[in-house]
Amino acid sequence: MAITKIDTGTIMDVINGMINAKEFDGVETGYIGLDHMLGGGLEKGKVYLMAGRPAMGKTALAINIAFNVIRAGYKVVYASGELSIEGLIKRMIKTCALLQNNAGEYTEEEMIRMIDAAKYIGKKSLVIDDTELSCENICKDSSGLYKDADLIIIDYLQLMMIFSCNIGDDAFSVRNQEQICESLRTYAKENNVAILVLSQIGRSCEARTDHRPRLSDLKYPIDRYADVVMFLYRDGYYDPESETRDVAEVNIVKNNNGMTSCVKLMWLQEYLKFLTWERR
Repeated sequence: MAITKIDTGTIMDVINGMINAKEFDGVETGYIGLDHMLGGGLEKGKVYLMAGRPAMGKTALAINIAFNVIRAGYKVVYASGELSIEGLIKRMIKTCALLQNNAGEYTEEEMIRMIDAAKYIGKKSLVIDDTELSCENICKDSSGLYKDADLIIIDYLQLMMIFSCNIGDDAFSVRNQEQICESLRTYAKENNVAILVLSQIGRSCEARTDHRPRLSDLKYPIDRYADVVMFLYRDGYYDPESETRDVAEVNIVKNNNGMTSCVKLMWLQEYLKFLTWERR
């Protein structure tokens, strides 16, 4: 490795860059602790990976974040490979209006909350894409759905792998995965948009005493392409009697330009809602 003498001019260039650094250009998640650790929120031009085992609440947290972002006046495109437009809207209204599973039996107060939530959801700042979840559809954007988006949420990576490969090819091949990851990263930079990708992880963490996911549990190369990697974990899923059953952890295990840490959120199971965690 060559040793280079650092001259004064180089040092001054770095200092000037720090002084003249642009203000945060992105969207806040709506969770104070998470935004702080991410340097302000989800920054445009970057790819964020949120992974976890099934039933941890990845879609629920993504829906919460989407609602917080559109409420702040930004455009969100939610690309879902599982939920229909109707299903996603229903989940969002239920979560944001704090509705329990009492289908059709709502109080007057709940009805008011539903209408308030609908006011934000009905704005043009929320776009739901429930067509085929392929990387090509998003990057070409022939429909114009993704134009001027501030945040794109992809739910979820493994389904995108299936829809993005040619018939007969291995959807989970390293080549297919890397093409998707490279395309998403390029799209985020060229279109100045933040991309939040949800991903499942394998069962390897189930065999450990501590079930919290690690980077080594990811089978896909997106962790190399993502600017930030986060794992969502709830101890209450494994132990319903746990003292922390109502607490969720967002473990930031990779952050190219910031801190790695664990951010706690409150989890309201009956509403599928996450709240900023308050120490008790």
